[in-house]
Amino acid sequence: RKAAEAGDAHSQQILAQVYSSGTCGVKVDDVEAARWLEKAAVQEDAKCMYLLSMCYSRGKGVPEDLMKALEWLQKSAEMGYPEAQRCLGNAYFTGDGVEQNMRGAAFWFIRAALAGDAAAQCNLGALYAKGLGGL
Repeated sequence: RKAAEAGDAHSQQILAQVYSSGTCGVKVDDVEAARWLEKAAVQEDAKCMYLLSMCYSRGKGVPEDLMKALEWLQKSAEMGYPEAQRCLGNAYFTGDGVEQNMRGAAFWFIRAALAGDAAAQCNLGALYAKGLGGL
């Protein structure tokens, strides 16, 4: 906790996970978990940006806000976090929160697939098989 309070992003991420899961004798507190995720996210921790986007998309510990969720997801994807890249690809594929765009879906699936994300590789294969996204 001391390291998290001192501003260490990795410690803030761990503390957020403790509050989210209720481990180490700590009561589950989604508001505290989201608060610590945001502290790490503003320090450009890509994983915490992704996790915070999931909080906003589900209204877990913060008010549901799909625009904020998408903003954090985009930032995380741009920083190279594969799960965020895949989820952003999914958003473009389905048109969830953004205008449906198969080229955008392919762009993000390719980045995540190159980083080894198996689900993105599968999604990319489906785009290839259907001739979507300019592939």
